[in-house]
Amino acid sequence: MTVQRHAHFPLETLRPLLTSDGWDVSLRDALTATYEDGDGDFRLVVDRGGRVYLRQTRLSMKPRGEVILRSGRTYARHTEALAINSIATTLAAPDEFSDALSEMLSFLRGNND
Repeated sequence: MTVQRHAHFPLETLRPLLTSDGWDVSLRDALTATYEDGDGDFRLVVDRGGRVYLRQTRLSMKPRGEVILRSGRTYARHTEALAINSIATTLAAPDEFSDALSEMLSFLRGNND
């Protein structure tokens, strides 16, 4: 997914906003943050160009498990299906971040009325 790049973006200003909302944040060449709730696992990346990528991974069906007995040995098999949804945008300034993240989360959670 490609979005337009802007000038040098001050990633450091985003860390306190995310950590106060419970995100685990890492800041190196880009800001990477993770968050988990009942809607899935979320991974956020913001680069120095102001590009914001948000990915949601969630179960798309109830996990299934079964026990298999073969040749005197017991095996446990687990099956689950995942859905991965992504959305991206570009920020021009840090003050756009909170609203943009809120909208992105809303889109991924299916609350885009």
